[in-house]
Amino acid sequence: MNWIIPGRRLGKAKRAQHGDGLLGTLRFAQPTWLLLIGLLAASTAMAAPDESQPINFYTVATATFAQPGGGSLKIDSIKGRPMVVNFWATWCPPCREELPLLVKVHARYDKKYGDKLGFLGLAVEDNVEFVGEYARAYGLKYPIAAGRDPAIALMQALGNKQAGMPYTLVLDGEGRVIYAKRGLVKEKDLDRALAPLLRP
Repeated sequence: MNWIIPGRRLGKAKRAQHGDGLLGTLRFAQPTWLLLIGLLAASTAMAAPDESQPINFYTVATATFAQPGGGSLKIDSIKGRPMVVNFWATWCPPCREELPLLVKVHARYDKKYGDKLGFLGLAVEDNVEFVGEYARAYGLKYPIAAGRDPAIALMQALGNKQAGMPYTLVLDGEGRVIYAKRGLVKEKDLDRALAPLLRP
């Protein structure tokens, strides 16, 4: 299960109300227009990036997020070690369900590896002080930052086009995304993704 950001998708009712727009017009377009559209699509496909290569988190994460208690977090400040990054929100039921597992996993890895592995929670909302209170209530000990629009943009840049949550990533020390999960993450899957990154 995952939770979709409200207001980010146009539902069937609205499409019915407003019509198909450009697509409705093109349905009756002349063959010449269809040919041009086909050529444009083909050229776009040829120019697309190689999706077989892992996305680098730090290449697309350029925003700054607010932190509880004041101050801000620049994403590039967490570079240099493997990371678990979790996108969540206080209003997202699956996110709330997942938090105790993340607390447990963080405690276990922190005890064994200390600062060799980092955790970061990015809340998809703007009330950063409320996010901080919520995190403390759940016992989150790892850093938390918040920002609705930058978090949505970052998830979409990472391939989560619908910005569904919870959304959890494992990054290697260079920032490459080696594991991504939209929906409730499993402890065994995090262990499997992190194992090769933490070998002596």
